[in-house]
Amino acid sequence: MSNEGLDTLELIIGIEKTLATATPPGNSTFYGITQFITEIFRKLGFDGICYRSSVGTGENMVIFNSRNFEWKPDSGKVYSVVKVTYSYDPCELFDKNEDYDWLYDEKGDIRT
Repeated sequence: MSNEGLDTLELIIGIEKTLATATPPGNSTFYGITQFITEIFRKLGFDGICYRSSVGTGENMVIFNSRNFEWKPDSGKVYSVVKVTYSYDPCELFDKNEDYDWLYDEKGDIRT
């Protein structure tokens, strides 16, 4: 895989992790970021996106245009959410002991 391919994969993994992160009700800024990301995909012409659930073992689907999909009877389940609770611990976004500068040369380009 090329460096460009690895960069793209890293971006996709980062987006998926962002979408699969639980957003507490008081964190409207983070929720806005996920809405912005999904809006980019919609404007790029995607039919929808699928990502891991932040509160269970399943997957979530966001469908931008339901006319592009056909419902298959008995193909899935729909649940009515009765209660959602959040429990979270603070964590560091970056490892303070990691040297991230080694990835870039003196021009700021990613090293190959």
